[in-house]
Order: sequence, then structure tokens, then C-alpha cells
Amino acid sequence: MLSRPTQVRVQGVSVARHDRSSAIATLVELHDADQPASCFFVNANSINISRHSQPYFDAVHRADLVLNDGVGLDLAARINGESFPDNLNGTDLVPQLLAI
Repeated sequence: MLSRPTQVRVQGVSVARHDRSSAIATLVELHDADQPASCFFVNANSINISRHSQPYFDAVHRADLVLNDGVGLDLAARINGESFPDNLNGTDLVPQLLAI
């Protein structure tokens, strides 16, 4: 069963509040499930695009997992009194995942 962490809402987008190890564990769970799954790494630009593109907004909302990517998203979360435990940018996280 896929674990559901708390979510941080940034401009209407729900982003999972994972640390690096729990994000990798969740990605492994998604991989091992017997169905297709999607994961988005969203940054400040992605959030801005989602505000002006309904198809993109809908795609992000249908994703099985949405992870934070970049300091811009962390700053946006902090403005709302929230925070992310780690910056989960895809260029760092995906190689770790593939090594597993």
C-alpha cells in the first residue's frame, strides 16, 4: 500500500512532504505496483505553468506522486508557514533511484 505523506499546497498544487529516503521508498513502491504510475518533480516554473495551463494543471493533479524541486518551491512553502524536509530535484534523486 502506497504511503501518503502530508501534503504542502503551493498555488493550488499539492506536493508530497517527503524526505529523500521516503521519496525513494515511495518511488520504489510505485515501480513495484502492478499498474502504471506517474511522478512529477515540480519547481516554481512548473507551478506558474500550472496556473495558466489547465491541461498541465490537470496532469499534475492526476499524478500518483508530486515532489518538490528547487529552492523556489521551498520559499513558496515557507511563505505559507510550511517547509519541505529535502530538496528532491530529479537530477539528484533519479540516479539514486536507478542505483537501487
